[in-house]
Amino acid sequence: MKRRELLIGAGAMVAAMTVGEAAQAATHDHSGHHQGPDYSALIDAAMECQKLAMACEKHCLETFAMGDTTLAKCAQEVNEMINVCDATSRAAAMDAAYTKQIVTICKQAGETCLAECTKHAKRHDVCRLAAEACQKCITECDKVLL
Repeated sequence: MKRRELLIGAGAMVAAMTVGEAAQAATHDHSGHHQGPDYSALIDAAMECQKLAMACEKHCLETFAMGDTTLAKCAQEVNEMINVCDATSRAAAMDAAYTKQIVTICKQAGETCLAECTKHAKRHDVCRLAAEACQKCITECDKVLL
């Protein structure tokens, strides 16, 4: 019986501590914390570009499976863009010391990807959407780099 009472008491104590910590966190003043640049628009644009580049890459791979390699360069460019956008959104989210350098690379990769996707935009909607996303990402990169 004593063991059971001890466990019930320990559980009650943990529950009380958790409620106290939650109350303390809710009233904690965050105004003194580091407030870096607002990269939210860049993060959103990079993540959207990454998502649409992945859809474009999938489409390219599907055309390869049918024996059509006309989208080979497009597949290469969107693959690079996927990785660069991932690095950009992560660095911006953390306000990393090297964010602007990565944003510079993202803009360059975006311009290359945009040029390639634009070549196929009239024939493939997924390429058009990827090109539009690249353009939005480039625009947000420019805002950060100014």
